[in-house]
Amino acid sequence: MIIKIQQIFLKLLFLQLLKVILLDLCFVKCQLPPGECSEATLQDKQSQFNTCAAEKGYQIEKKLSKDRNEDVEICSLIAEIIQDCGIIWKDCYTEDEVQRFQDLHLESLLSQYNSAGLAQCADVQEYLQSGR
Repeated sequence: MIIKIQQIFLKLLFLQLLKVILLDLCFVKCQLPPGECSEATLQDKQSQFNTCAAEKGYQIEKKLSKDRNEDVEICSLIAEIIQDCGIIWKDCYTEDEVQRFQDLHLESLLSQYNSAGLAQCADVQEYLQSGR
């Protein structure tokens, strides 16, 4: 039981670290224009995104730990992370930049949950077919 809790804790810690790295990477790759939002607003948006993504990530881990085939629910959670959490940035960045942000996060989720059968998820299929 303790080992299971430690594993969940490590996965959550990894998710948080991954989110911070991903956000830093997107700030460089997306070449985000400075000044559209204040520094305080950007920090608030980052905090909101991290909280949203961590909560959804925890729900995915919970579903996967039940050892049942819950691909539809996992696809729904992936969509919530990409769409609901990703849209937090719309006030500060252009539509293209938000899309790139969402794509980067989806790439991260794909690498993290590559054995969960995510290829059937609509957001994953759309991304892979888009060529972005």
